[in-house]
Amino acid sequence: MMMNLNKSYKNIKVKLHFRSSVHFGKGMLATSDHTFTADTLFSALFQQAIHSIGVISADQLLDDAKERSFVMSDAFPFFGDDFFIPKPIVHIQSKKQGDSVDKKAFKKMNYIRERQLVKFFEGNINPHSEGALLNNIGEYHVREQVRIPRGSRAIENPDPYNVGLFKFAPQAGLYIDLQFKDDYNIEPVLQLIEYIGYVGIGGKRSNGMGQFCIEVNESASEIDKTTEALKAQTIWLMLSGGFPNENEEINMEAAEFAVEKRTGFVASDSYSEHPLRKRDFVLFKSGSCFREPFWGDVFDVGGRGTHPVYRYAVPYWREVSYV
Repeated sequence: MMMNLNKSYKNIKVKLHFRSSVHFGKGMLATSDHTFTADTLFSALFQQAIHSIGVISADQLLDDAKERSFVMSDAFPFFGDDFFIPKPIVHIQSKKQGDSVDKKAFKKMNYIRERQLVKFFEGNINPHSEGALLNNIGEYHVREQVRIPRGSRAIENPDPYNVGLFKFAPQAGLYIDLQFKDDYNIEPVLQLIEYIGYVGIGGKRSNGMGQFCIEVNESASEIDKTTEALKAQTIWLMLSGGFPNENEEINMEAAEFAVEKRTGFVASDSYSEHPLRKRDFVLFKSGSCFREPFWGDVFDVGGRGTHPVYRYAVPYWREVSYV
């Protein structure tokens, strides 16, 4: 079933300038990613809406997300005026077939600059320069911390452990693409994002990690600018993870995609007396490409607790035409 995307959507970019290091989970405490996903942001928005009286209710935020009144991308890196997007999951015939070094570098590349999208589809992108630019956004480091066990001899028996962190360079950070209907008031959502910046996002927030300030950029994205220069076939590129709702039949013809599993514990003190895991959820990964878009949904991944637990899986689509 072909989804009829509303052509009157607007797009803005929201830059996140981090005041401190970040810890975005990669499955181990001693490691950290340097990006986070749209479902992580939506969970933070939903929790913030519960506690921010007078901005927008959590129920209204949920309804607006389900209706695609606003759609969010994953958080991607930027450096200065360069905005990175996930490398599209499509087979590209490189113009440098004989260079095995280039092939390996291309395979390892996870992001490209928006402005390089045309060259990417033409097979003319330089994977070495793209990788070198991305290396400028910051650096990983490990901080040793101490867990003090309970008991009278706790101070004499500290329990050291390592925490993986990422520190963004001064000109770098993450950005989010926001897409919203012409008649939708995006200000409450931006206000919630700003509030999240005060408390931080990701892990180790109690230690001051993940705090940021926002900068709203209303200029058109580089992807939007490049589509006019490309004239042949069209694909729909996902810039956030997504999964079709129960009423959708998606067109898998010529689709090129990857999937990933979301899991974890419910971060709510009122959900249950003891920590409970969310239901595992598999969705199409950001960077996946389809011939036709689908709507997506916000799914309840709770179980035996006292309230629903939501997983955002509304894909942010970009229509891309290429030769």
